[in-house]
Amino acid sequence: MNKKMLDILACPICKHHPLEEFDVSVKDELVYEGALFCVECSRYFPITEEIPIMLPDELRDKKQDIEFLEKYSKALPEKIVKNGNPWPLWAKLVNNFISENAKIGSNVKICHFAYIGDNTEIGDNVKIGSLAHIDYDVQIGENTMIEGLVYIPPMSRIGKNVFIGPSASLTNDTFPPSEKLIGVTIEDNVIIGSGAVIKAGVTIGKNSVVAMGAVVTKDVDPDTVVMGVPAKPSYSREEYDKKQLNWKNN
Repeated sequence: MNKKMLDILACPICKHHPLEEFDVSVKDELVYEGALFCVECSRYFPITEEIPIMLPDELRDKKQDIEFLEKYSKALPEKIVKNGNPWPLWAKLVNNFISENAKIGSNVKICHFAYIGDNTEIGDNVKIGSLAHIDYDVQIGENTMIEGLVYIPPMSRIGKNVFIGPSASLTNDTFPPSEKLIGVTIEDNVIIGSGAVIKAGVTIGKNSVVAMGAVVTKDVDPDTVVMGVPAKPSYSREEYDKKQLNWKNN
């Protein structure tokens, strides 16, 4: 395609314009092979045989995209080859399952062997650890970090800037197995420690902390640290932040 025509193209996902252009094969202002890159959502769009492939994620061919990255891995920048969306080159080695119906934000990092179910929505800048299982109809806010082996069942609602430690489990069935399911709500800026278990229907208030290994059976008030089995209030988030600061400085 002619370079001037490429200049008018916008990202079909986030509508950002202009796109960065990386040429591999060019002759007389015609780009035969190369890629377009959106700096807003980190998606790349291969140019093959003069044609830019400007498809939404659900219509793209992962195998073809990976083969394209392999072929031009030395000619294209690292932000495309190693970090580009919807899948970088290393995705060839990883058997993640990400539903075609899931909505994944920009700059989301999903580590090895994670599972993302149908109709799940994941905000920008989220990090998901290896072997995490995030089931269908889950919502996760931006800048949240979910460590490895975490289980998040259907109907869970997780806010922004949340940290969930390794092997923590949320539940959605109060008397399993039953057909009446209810999700857990984790509000903004919450910290969930490693191995914690959250009972179905519980709300963890914003800025609160659940200690490692705690079993939460009741709602947690905002700005509260809970610990134990069953989890009970121990001190305030303000005190937690002071302890964290002292730990960092000593």
